[in-house]
Amino acid sequence: MKGVKFLSCLARSFGSFQFVSAQKQLPRLLLLCCSVFWSAVALSGDACLAIDCDCLNLPVVEQRDSCSQRQVMLVNACQSSGAVQGFCQQAGLLASPVALSLPVQARQALITTALTMDELRAQSRVLHWSVNEDHSASKALQNNNNYRGALALRKRENVSRKKLQALQYRLAELLVVSDGAADARQLFQNLYPLHETAALDSYRSGAELWQLPAGAELADKKRKLQLILAQRLLRNAGDSMELAADAAFQAGDYEEALQAWRLAARYTQELVGWKQAAGAKDSHVRFYEARAAARLQRASLLAAMEPSAIP
Repeated sequence: MKGVKFLSCLARSFGSFQFVSAQKQLPRLLLLCCSVFWSAVALSGDACLAIDCDCLNLPVVEQRDSCSQRQVMLVNACQSSGAVQGFCQQAGLLASPVALSLPVQARQALITTALTMDELRAQSRVLHWSVNEDHSASKALQNNNNYRGALALRKRENVSRKKLQALQYRLAELLVVSDGAADARQLFQNLYPLHETAALDSYRSGAELWQLPAGAELADKKRKLQLILAQRLLRNAGDSMELAADAAFQAGDYEEALQAWRLAARYTQELVGWKQAAGAKDSHVRFYEARAAARLQRASLLAAMEPSAIP
């Protein structure tokens, strides 16, 4: 938890910092620049070229130095093995790879074919319906103690929700290119409450299930499934709140994005405790510690942005 504890004080240490002028344009350029860069990386076929911890956009010299050292280590390890090993730790907002649920390169990989605007909108409508159906159906199964069925639906919901976000990014990129920046922003304004509502509901449901006593009628195997489902619900809550934070940021709703990033980090920190209580492997615990730290850092970076630096 050292990374999480360290990052929890970043916002205080960043308080007086004002980002450089180039960073002021970040929200406006994020969609288009990321699309162009990651398309070029995909075409190059060299995964090592995708490693960029965005160190120059960190506000403190010591953090930039640590970030740069980590990036060199990641590049060297990648060139030696032929694959990306690990992720950026201290990193800027455009860093990749990072310990988040849907980093840029993963989002790009979800949509592998060229789609028109109409096709993207059609697929988005289907996925929107799908995530809502899986969310509702899993709650019904959970209420009937069918934890295995609910678990399967929750896993599918999480994947579909990320693909929905990826589709909206692709659609937003096309809209920006065709002078539809306002429409692109509206896409994300609509996404934010969709993910936020699901995250809050998943968190409440998971917390209730985790605290629910097994009862005499539940065998040990059933109780184990109950606890696994509770952890999945909390994982979904963190992932969905991360998507909400990302959507709010893209929409220009920075205060909402900040609060959502903080909640996403809090949910994941709580999941670390659940994993430890359930006797999870150390590697699993470290995975969620890293994810909590990455989410908390996003909140800290956003909190550090002066109002005048946000367009």
